[in-house]
Amino acid sequence: MLHFSSFSFSIVVALVVLLSCLGSCDEPEQAPAYLHIDTVLLNTAAGQGTAPHALKTVWLSLDGQSLGAYELPVTVPILAEGTQTILVEGGIAVSGVLSNRLRYPFVAPRSYTVNLTPLQTAQISPELSYQSDVVFEMMSDFEASSNFAFLVGSEAQLSLTDDPALVFEGGRSLAIVNSIAAPTFTLATVDAYGLPVANVPVYIEMNYRCDAPFLVGLRGIDGNGGAQSADLVVRVNAKPTWNKIYIDIEPIISSLTPTYSFFQVTINATLPDSLSQATYLFDNIKLLHQ
Repeated sequence: MLHFSSFSFSIVVALVVLLSCLGSCDEPEQAPAYLHIDTVLLNTAAGQGTAPHALKTVWLSLDGQSLGAYELPVTVPILAEGTQTILVEGGIAVSGVLSNRLRYPFVAPRSYTVNLTPLQTAQISPELSYQSDVVFEMMSDFEASSNFAFLVGSEAQLSLTDDPALVFEGGRSLAIVNSIAAPTFTLATVDAYGLPVANVPVYIEMNYRCDAPFLVGLRGIDGNGGAQSADLVVRVNAKPTWNKIYIDIEPIISSLTPTYSFFQVTINATLPDSLSQATYLFDNIKLLHQ
């Protein structure tokens, strides 16, 4: 019977390790190339309203393989080189919740050809557009008129302001002021809209600036003209500078159907006890779905 000493066994193990490493251990690790994206642009066509957006997240893919989701600006390491195709998808914070990021379903993904070189940084500036099948059910830029009006019982002051210090873009924005003497308001679209109800994405986009929180919801209208405001609403917090928000209203629609088949968009607020007056500014309100 053949016996190995501990020394002989050590030699055998060393030979096995050496042989196994000949094909891999001496190979250097692949150095990554880098892709930098500073920001995303949104191009709009006629009938799609203005282009200011808050697409601050991108999902990236390479040859069908996900590279992950990233907050902009970002520099992403990629283990690939040469001419590559990168797919870019724009994302949002749903209803303003930063922890709830989602690929925005109404913006089309776009592919870019990039030449990647290890340890070097390529850069792209993605220009995205709305999907071709998006329906812009309502848009209001408040330049000439407003398709919003106070419901009965509102006490605040409503105007289309042309004060450059208050206007977001263009010549006018919608301004509402409530005070201790007139603390509440409920704003609603003049028209009611038939919206999809079968788990189809429906969003409100808006630019806003406000001294106090407000609520966005829907008012259901039935076939006999009866109306009911939804108990389910989205709270939007105070923002001293202009901001863009994407509000998911599909759950609100579901809470009102099947009793109601038409819907008004509502915005309401009550002056907080800590303030004697609050100003709410709105612009570029869009109601859209597919």
